[in-house]
Amino acid sequence: MRTTLRAAAIAALLLSTMASTGTAQERRKHDGFWWGFGLGGGVQGLQWDFDSANDAWEFDWDGRRGGSAHFRVGGTVNQQVLLGAETLVLWRENQPGQDLQRVNVMATALIYPDSDGGVFFKGGFGVATVEDLGQHETGVGTTLGAGYDFRIASNLYLTPNFHVLVQIFDRHTSSALLFTLGLTWH
Repeated sequence: MRTTLRAAAIAALLLSTMASTGTAQERRKHDGFWWGFGLGGGVQGLQWDFDSANDAWEFDWDGRRGGSAHFRVGGTVNQQVLLGAETLVLWRENQPGQDLQRVNVMATALIYPDSDGGVFFKGGFGVATVEDLGQHETGVGTTLGAGYDFRIASNLYLTPNFHVLVQIFDRHTSSALLFTLGLTWH
């Protein structure tokens, strides 16, 4: 897992250096349809469980690592606002043959504070699912995140992303921190 994150960080650094010469001087253009995907890693975060025997919430930091992925698609409102749909996934093996999989499928907004810049912030809201030790739950999912579009071709960007994934179920809530390195086409 650490090797994957190191390789992704080195690749992002190298490509950002290459992207900063020449094409980075051109104006970024968000226009029409866009889509992107990415792979990376993540860590299971804070867990909130309701203990009905004590009628109280219990908090626990999980800290286990796994793989992560995102896929997003949408349309452009203007140079600073992109609307779309996004799927975020975190998976890891709990025990041999027993995987944990967290998925959020959400409506998402990407906001670029500077219409010429590559920095964006995102937020999304939708459906969350978790499958753990053969049990499946559905609830509400949300995400907040940030990223940067490094131009590597006229409409192709290398996009490192940081995501905070939150899932709210009937009697428990969980969070995860994800990093993905992806490609985005505008």
